[in-house]
Amino acid sequence: MLTSCGKIENKFDIGEISDIEVSISNDISMAIKGGTLTNKGATIIITNNSDKDFIYGNPYEIEIKKDGYGKLASGTYRVIKIINYEFEEDNYQTFNIAVEFNITND
Repeated sequence: MLTSCGKIENKFDIGEISDIEVSISNDISMAIKGGTLTNKGATIIITNNSDKDFIYGNPYEIEIKKDGYGKLASGTYRVIKIINYEFEEDNYQTFNIAVEFNITND
C-alpha cells in the first residue's frame, strides 16, 4: 500500500465500481511528490491554496481500477483523503479530494 501516517482498508472488492464522490476544489489539492511513486509507496502532498482552515486526520483510502493489492500491480490507482472545513463554529462541510496515478511494472 502507499506509505502514509495512517491507512484504512479498502471496502470494495476488486473490480467493483467506487461510490466515493471526489470534490474538485481550487482551495485544496492533493498530489504525488515527483520521483517518489513506486509500486510499494509514494509521498502525498496536500496543499491549501486558500486562507481557509481545513481539518484532516491520518486515514487515506486507496482504490485500484483493476486487479490486485499488496505490491501494487500495474494499473490505474486513486488515493482519496477526507477533508473537513469549519465554515462556522461547530459546523463542518466534509468532502473528499483525490489524486490518480499509474503503476507500470516493466
